[in-house]
Amino acid sequence: MAVLLIAKNFLQGHPKAGTPTNFGGRIESGWKKHTVRQSYTDWKNMEKKVNEKRLVLDIRQWSANPYSSKQEQLMTLRNICVETFQINSKGLYYVGGTLIPNIHNFVYNDGFTRDEEGVLDFEEWIGWERGKTFNGCLIYLTDFRY
Repeated sequence: MAVLLIAKNFLQGHPKAGTPTNFGGRIESGWKKHTVRQSYTDWKNMEKKVNEKRLVLDIRQWSANPYSSKQEQLMTLRNICVETFQINSKGLYYVGGTLIPNIHNFVYNDGFTRDEEGVLDFEEWIGWERGKTFNGCLIYLTDFRY
């Protein structure tokens, strides 16, 4: 079994630190269709193992503070899709090398609000800095694909 942890609250360092992310409910309702992580190669290897039925992926959230509280089970995935994700130095979003034309919809599908505040929250959440490139991966939590 592999575990993908989702934060229940915005983490220290984020402008909304300590306030609920609501990611758990958004995953369960299907609103949050994917999550962004670093370590594309590791997650791509995990995808292979899950899709070959050698592992399942448990989606969990921290009950309170990360690493010092219990984990709450949200769902188990038996099939996943992992693609490359990039925000380039100009702020353009790419999934699997394809430009995402509407970043407001993208961040909404990642569990944030579909407005400029949601975009800023998302970019702060993943640690993207303007003028720099972020390389990571997109892990789909539903059948939705770009």
